[in-house]
Amino acid sequence: MLAKVIAWAPTRDAAIERLNRGLEDMDVRGIVTNIPFLSALVTHANVRANTIDTGFIERELKSLTPPPVAAGDLELCAAVAAILREEQQAAHAEAYSPWRSSGWMPVGRRQRLFTFRAQEAEREIRLQYGSAPRPCRSASVTWLSPLRRRRTAASISCSTA
Repeated sequence: MLAKVIAWAPTRDAAIERLNRGLEDMDVRGIVTNIPFLSALVTHANVRANTIDTGFIERELKSLTPPPVAAGDLELCAAVAAILREEQQAAHAEAYSPWRSSGWMPVGRRQRLFTFRAQEAEREIRLQYGSAPRPCRSASVTWLSPLRRRRTAASISCSTA
């Protein structure tokens, strides 16, 4: 549990309004929360009327849980960064290889394609790096490479397949 949210007011309706306002104003990033579910729960007509029983949530679960929201560009680019970080940690754990630590890279641009699938949708993230990145619609990313101790430029472009 990250937090407990409690609201008080002179009346039940005012307390529910205050609680829902607190839920709607809440901003939690980086993890999945049940805030949309809680907001739908406290604003449901049966909860407001206090006519619920122990089987209420099970019966109303479909109406209380919103459909999943598709991941945006920021989430997908963060997923690519997490994959690259995991690969980097795995490479450091492997036995020493002069090819891995020399910083050697084929001449020209290189790219990697990451495909993410959720339900029926498919999104592609193309990571391009190497010399002179071409301008693209998406943001360019620069990070400090721990192996080469120098800045490496990359551009990430997102497109729906």
